[in-house]
Amino acid sequence: MRTVNNLLKKKTTLLLTLCMIIGMTGLPITAYAEGLVSGAADKAAPEIGFSVTDSVYGATELKEEKLPMLFSPMSAVEWEGDGDADSPYQVSSAEHLADIPNQGLDKYYIQTANIYLTEAGYTDWTPLGTYAAPFTAKYDGDGYVIRGLTVTGSNNNASLLGFVSGGAVIENIHIRDANVTGGLNVGILVGIISDGGGATGGATIRNCSTGGMVSGTARVGGMIGAVQHDDAVIRESFSTADVAADPANSSQRGAAGGLAGFVLSGLVENCYASGQVTAGRYTGGFAGEMQGGTARYCYANVPVAGTNPGGFLGYKQGSPTITSCFFDSDSAGTTSSAAGTVKRATEMKQQGTFSDWDFTCIWSISEDAFYPVLRYYDSKWTPDERIAGDLSAISWGLIRDENTNQTAVIVDLNLPLSGGLGSTIAWSADIEGIINTETGAVTRPADHDQIVVLTATVSYAGGTSRSKTFTLIVISGAFAWEGSGSEADPYQVSSAAHLDDLRNLMGPGVHFIQTENIDLTGINWTPIGINTPDSAQFTGAYDGNNKTISNMTIDSDAIQYIGLFGYVGSGGTLENITLENISINSSRSSARVGGLTGQNRGGTIKDSCVSGSITATGESARTGGLIGDSYLGGTIENSRTSCTVTGGEGVINTIGGLVGRQQGGSIRNSYSTGNATGTYYVGGLVGYLLGSGTIEYCYSTGNVTVTGTPYSGDIGGLVGCANDGTITNCCSTGNVSGEPDLTVSYFAGGLVGSVYDVNITDSYSTGSVTLSCGDSDTNQGGFIGYVGSSSVTLENCYSTGNVTNLNLSDGSLGGFIGSKSNYTPTITSCYYLDTAAGASAGGEPLTDAELKQWESFVGWDFGGIWLVEEGHDTPVLSWQVDFAGGDGSADAPYQIETALQLNKVRGYLGDSNIHFEQKNDITLPNVAAGESNWAPIGTDLTPFTGTYDGGGYSISNLTINNSTIQCVGLFGSVGTGGTLENIRLTGVNISSITWGAYVGGVTGVNQGTVINSSSEGSVSGGDSANVGGLIGNGGGVITYNYSAANVTGGNNANVGGLLGRSYVSTSDNYSTGTITGGDNARVGGLIGDVDDGTVTNSYSTGSASGGTGASSGGLIGGGNATVNDSYYLDTAGTSAGGAPLTAAQMKQWESFEGWNFDSVWKIGQNISYPTLQWQTWTADEEITADLIALIWDDIRGMNDSASEVTTDLALPGTGARGTAIAWSAAPTGYINTSDGTLTKPYTDEVIVTLTASVSKSGGTTQTKSFSLTVKPLTPDEAIALDKAALTWDIIKGTNIAEDYVTADLELPDTGASGTTAITWSAAPEGYIDISDGKVTLPDDGNKTVTLTAAITRDGKQQEKTFDLTIIAHYPVTFTAGTGGSITVGTSGSYEAGTVIDISAAPDSGYQFDKWITGSGGSFGNTASASTTFTVPANAVTVTATFTRSGSNDRDDREGSGNSGGKDTPPKPAEPEYKAEVKAGDGEEEVLIVTVDKNSETASVDADLQSLDKGGSVITIPTVPDVDAYSVSLPVTSLSTADAQGTLTVNTDKGSITIPSNMLTGIPGISGSKAQISIAQGDKNALSDAVKAAVGDRPLIRLTVSIDGKQTEWSNPSIPVTVSIPYTPTAAELANHESIVVWYIDGSGNAVSVPNGRYDPATGTVTFNTTHFSHYAIVYVHKTFSDLGSAEWARKPVEVMASKGIINGTGKDTFSPAASITRADYLVLLVKTLELAAEFDSNFDDIDKSTYYYDAIGIAKKLDIAAGSGNNRFNPRESISRQDMMVMTARALERFKGLKVSDTNGELDKFADKEDIAEYAVNSMSALITEGLIAGTGNKLNPCAYATRAEAAVFLYNIYRKYP
Repeated sequence: MRTVNNLLKKKTTLLLTLCMIIGMTGLPITAYAEGLVSGAADKAAPEIGFSVTDSVYGATELKEEKLPMLFSPMSAVEWEGDGDADSPYQVSSAEHLADIPNQGLDKYYIQTANIYLTEAGYTDWTPLGTYAAPFTAKYDGDGYVIRGLTVTGSNNNASLLGFVSGGAVIENIHIRDANVTGGLNVGILVGIISDGGGATGGATIRNCSTGGMVSGTARVGGMIGAVQHDDAVIRESFSTADVAADPANSSQRGAAGGLAGFVLSGLVENCYASGQVTAGRYTGGFAGEMQGGTARYCYANVPVAGTNPGGFLGYKQGSPTITSCFFDSDSAGTTSSAAGTVKRATEMKQQGTFSDWDFTCIWSISEDAFYPVLRYYDSKWTPDERIAGDLSAISWGLIRDENTNQTAVIVDLNLPLSGGLGSTIAWSADIEGIINTETGAVTRPADHDQIVVLTATVSYAGGTSRSKTFTLIVISGAFAWEGSGSEADPYQVSSAAHLDDLRNLMGPGVHFIQTENIDLTGINWTPIGINTPDSAQFTGAYDGNNKTISNMTIDSDAIQYIGLFGYVGSGGTLENITLENISINSSRSSARVGGLTGQNRGGTIKDSCVSGSITATGESARTGGLIGDSYLGGTIENSRTSCTVTGGEGVINTIGGLVGRQQGGSIRNSYSTGNATGTYYVGGLVGYLLGSGTIEYCYSTGNVTVTGTPYSGDIGGLVGCANDGTITNCCSTGNVSGEPDLTVSYFAGGLVGSVYDVNITDSYSTGSVTLSCGDSDTNQGGFIGYVGSSSVTLENCYSTGNVTNLNLSDGSLGGFIGSKSNYTPTITSCYYLDTAAGASAGGEPLTDAELKQWESFVGWDFGGIWLVEEGHDTPVLSWQVDFAGGDGSADAPYQIETALQLNKVRGYLGDSNIHFEQKNDITLPNVAAGESNWAPIGTDLTPFTGTYDGGGYSISNLTINNSTIQCVGLFGSVGTGGTLENIRLTGVNISSITWGAYVGGVTGVNQGTVINSSSEGSVSGGDSANVGGLIGNGGGVITYNYSAANVTGGNNANVGGLLGRSYVSTSDNYSTGTITGGDNARVGGLIGDVDDGTVTNSYSTGSASGGTGASSGGLIGGGNATVNDSYYLDTAGTSAGGAPLTAAQMKQWESFEGWNFDSVWKIGQNISYPTLQWQTWTADEEITADLIALIWDDIRGMNDSASEVTTDLALPGTGARGTAIAWSAAPTGYINTSDGTLTKPYTDEVIVTLTASVSKSGGTTQTKSFSLTVKPLTPDEAIALDKAALTWDIIKGTNIAEDYVTADLELPDTGASGTTAITWSAAPEGYIDISDGKVTLPDDGNKTVTLTAAITRDGKQQEKTFDLTIIAHYPVTFTAGTGGSITVGTSGSYEAGTVIDISAAPDSGYQFDKWITGSGGSFGNTASASTTFTVPANAVTVTATFTRSGSNDRDDREGSGNSGGKDTPPKPAEPEYKAEVKAGDGEEEVLIVTVDKNSETASVDADLQSLDKGGSVITIPTVPDVDAYSVSLPVTSLSTADAQGTLTVNTDKGSITIPSNMLTGIPGISGSKAQISIAQGDKNALSDAVKAAVGDRPLIRLTVSIDGKQTEWSNPSIPVTVSIPYTPTAAELANHESIVVWYIDGSGNAVSVPNGRYDPATGTVTFNTTHFSHYAIVYVHKTFSDLGSAEWARKPVEVMASKGIINGTGKDTFSPAASITRADYLVLLVKTLELAAEFDSNFDDIDKSTYYYDAIGIAKKLDIAAGSGNNRFNPRESISRQDMMVMTARALERFKGLKVSDTNGELDKFADKEDIAEYAVNSMSALITEGLIAGTGNKLNPCAYATRAEAAVFLYNIYRKYP
């Protein structure tokens, strides 16, 4: 068969060739035909220069010539294959492809080579397949490429394969470089899949790809135009084509998609698009429109432009299924899409994004580099195809990373180095140094933006490299942005420069937030965003963050879109923006001008406001205070303007106070207050509403004015013209007017100028409508000027404005509607003021009074939608009346401050979860007699079930006059669950004549709860009514209420002062009004009728009376009541329950047994009747309440019984109600009535009458007395009192302090009470004579003597000890050697350190030599005859020595003769000074002192190789005129591993004791000699303040030098001891603990050295230091003004404060009684003990910035502070006494040798030892043993918080105990 076919094909070709030649030569065809038969075929055909397919001749012509051997149609192409499944036709050329229709559109084909159509001459391809003859074949491209497909024109179904149907299979085709144009259903591969030409069944496309360009009218796709068959399947295919459709096309929505233009049905799966969609109306990155079918496992990486772009899908209708499909918003340029999931580029490169995709068989991905690709192509693609595929995938979206725009690159780029198909990508840039082409790193230029051309070159082995370029603008680094632009981290706009640069960063999904107020003064602002391209529109999100942008000015005649933003596109959001004082002037025609944005195309504007002025004079301008033009779903919410908006005269314009034109979309909760002026469409809020737009909950208040124009126009207070849409819940109050002498017609309305196809409900206008035009076509209405359609609905609306026209002689003016022509709009329940104008084209007239009564408005929803303040004003919309605050929840109730807000409560009937709270007094309006100002809230069918809390505020002037309402009161009916509380009604005037009505002041009916409420005024009901001053008919809960209303009821009525009728239990209520009923009525002072209810703890005082047959009662009129503890005045007659009381009894609280006068009732004893405690208190009531409340338990203190008072009482000075309580006691002397302190008698008990007098201004004083038995002192108590009274001050005599005893003591032998005996003992003996207190001073050193007082009574004994220091006095003998005498200085006994003035005088022939002593002591100047001597701590003889006058030698050795005349006096020899050295073992030696008079220094070189354990001492004598003394030692002797010995250096400047490891561990110490120096400091270098404080006291300087070079020495763990001789003044000596040491730091600041103290025995100030510097002696006596309440702590506080250990709480306050925190105590403890440690961790709740961080860290490191668990310390908690003692004991045990053991006998004497925590027992016992704590009385109070005073005393004891 194949041979025959081939033969026929060859013959056919030859014949055709021959026919063409014949045609060219003009010979008859038949001749050649005959020749062919006779053998002409053997002649070679001539070469022809054109293709057979170009011939004008076809098979038809041949058939006409009756050539029987030709087939019809005949193919001129040679084919291989049979066209069936086993042997498909082989397509190897363009000719084969074009010849398919001849071979059959239903055959099998396989492509066997790449095909180049344009090179083969096919420059306008005819698609294969039409509707009449669809392509139904099976075509396998076998992976080969078809290039150069070109289709031109505007035909439908333009593509390679036009119309496909009948189960066709198209696979493995790859089309490149296509250029296809057409009409509908245009695609590169297929135009449409659908039934056609008799063929049914869809088609399958698989493993295909397309690239190039394709465009058409609509339904244009990169691969296929339209998919319209259920059996259509497209899978594992993709397109990289550029796609465009016509944006103006509306019938098919101009749909264009990256892969498919339109999908009606079928399945698309595992496909993607990565080209771009450049134009169209509804465009999608993957599909333009879907009305059905399924798309799954697909994605788009496509930049999308067009009118309505979608990242994946442009338009969705019906119910298509889109599953697991994604689009890259970075590439798309938008985050919106009709379907599909939005992802960022980074997410699209992660396999995890595509969680349910098949990455095993179908997909593969190179993570972080490229998007997913189809695995099929891994083996099918040629090198060039791989290059092309990867090149197409390289897009701005791929490389942008966090940049948003190519024109604003600010961060690094993502530059992949390999493609998804395995190619290599090399990057280059035309300018070096800006973009690193290997890493993508961006280096921003320093001072200007830089254009950089970035090139990607893609290569693959065996292929031809191709390139793609990106022109980028890299923004200067001089402009910095904070944030990344994401929603979580928006770009931060903080300046005008940021705001201006925003346009460079904006893009879809890019977020900005304003962080500062911005002033645009001086800038002619360029709006952000323009209309084209779409990427230039603002589509991100700008949050103004409620900051302001002020003084924006725009003056332009060229810009079309004007505002802060020019053009906001779909997806754009502007919110929280405040524009102030803007000024915009535009003269451009067709401008779109708004303060915030000129154009809003589908964006969202919310929570923003604008103020200023806007003028747009151009023709056809659309201008609004907020937005010029808003359409395509644009939304405006919660926004407002106060702009003057003005249009040009003589031109058409659209002007709105808020929006110029609103097409579609919605405006909600917005308003404008500025004036609007224009010519055509002018509205206070919106100029022109159309496109089914919605306006709701909006209003305008500005005036609307029309100016001169040649055109007719529409103006309205709210909207100029409403052509199509809805207006609901809106109002306008501004006036509508025109300029004088307008010559054209206008439609003018108070709300809307003209309406067409519009619904307006629940709206009103109040402004006047005034024009002066004479055109008869003018229509003016108070609400609407002109109704132009029968499709208009007006419902529940009204107007009150006057309607006038100054010049109109023939026109339409109406109070509600001006004209409706012949249209028949639906008008329901609409009204207007009857005097507003003449007749109206709709609505009903009402008088002014009727307009202020809710009954006039039939069918209106008052409470839900409307509110009216009855008789006061016309209705308003409920949303206009905002509650004063709250959200209606229990936690935040709606707050009510006005009558309208109260009225609004009725809109929440039936809601049991709603809550209201009154926050102000409310006065309802006055009305004429017989009228009402209130409609009750709730009815019997719809009761109030929420909660209303009156807050104790009043509602006054409630007036109701009604003959129809059944439930009457402030509330008509309260249902189950409803609550009324704290309501105060005053001036009530209620009159109801409705038969059987329920009438009450607060509510007519109650089935909920009424509590703490009252009613005052008058309440009246009719026959058979239930009438009560508070409640008409009472169920539920009724308690704690009262009524003072006068109540009247008709015949057969139930009438009560509080309730008309009750059928529940009530309690704690009362009434005082006059109650009157008719015939046969039940009338009660409190309740008219009780139906099986209970009345408890209630009373009434008013009279109750009725007509004939009435049942009257002082408390209850009738019924069957159970009455408990309830009363009425005996003058009221009988009662159906309750007990009568006289008026006097009614004023005594004792009469009301069982009543709660603690929290419910109050009474002015003997003055007034009981009232409820929530009522205003009188002074007498407060006095009585506090008197009743004052009982023994309030004053008992710790006493158990008034008959056995043994300790202090607690006597309050004020009562709970603010009364004053004064106390008196008889007999006196036992109870201190100022503070309750008890003084017990020494022997017998005493009965004391304690009386409280309670008073308050304006009231009568009342008294209450208590009889108390005060018990006498026990022996232990007497002893303890006398022990406490026995203080140092009692025994000191003339001595100054316990540690400085120099005179006799005074020792009493009885206690202060006179009931105890005191015996004394002293140890050691010999120093204090215990019989008379005489003191014997020692002469061998100070002696510590423990003086003990034993205090006894009745066999009981306690001891008190005093540790005294007896100051030694040493014999001092002054004597003179030969040649002189002592003139000043008396021998005797002196205290060590005493400075004695001495003088010696030489005899004749002698001269003074020097002072000497052999036993210590020091001289001011040994060489001066008059000087001072400081007494040592031993007996001493001081001798003055003399030499003969004129002698050269003090030993009177030989003289020197002079033979030449007079003797020349010899030059005195320099004295030699020697230092004494005493070793610890007693060995002594002498060292020479080197004196340098120039430097005023004296030094000793002591070559001590080691320091003795016993302590070596070097004493350097006083050297005149020397300021500094030093000792040199080997460095090694001061660098031992530990303290192996010490050296003390004594000088007249002071002494210093240094350890042998002084230099150990000091970095940088190297050398052989160390020189230790003590010198007099230079006071002139001190600051004035420090210098003044030091005065004439010593200042020393300590230094260390190594080999002559001074070295900074600081060794925190190795202190040295310094002693400075000092003679205090008498005042200082009396308070010597205030003598302190200051360290002067490098900045001249003085820092207290806590351990510095003065020792009176040695006359020196001694301190320890770990660093050398300047040290001064000062006197600091710090005291505080509030220590009077803690005299026992005064000295410890003052001493510790003077030492710098403790600070006050204020400048001169200490707060001694305040508790001390755990942190503060630890700081003081560390300071007191001078603890130090290196630490690297702390408790978790201790912040490094706190002042206590170091102290607590040290304590934790040293195991002093263990914390409170979980590594927390709770530093700000107060510390208990036992915790204070535990931490202290730990520190003393570790560093001061405190012995802590398990022996706790010391605790037995304390009554509260059981209160001590187990962990604290041992510590507290040790501290008691050590004498550091003594307790208070017989208690330790371990759990009490330690006070600041207690802490100070405790630390002072430690300070003294451990010097």
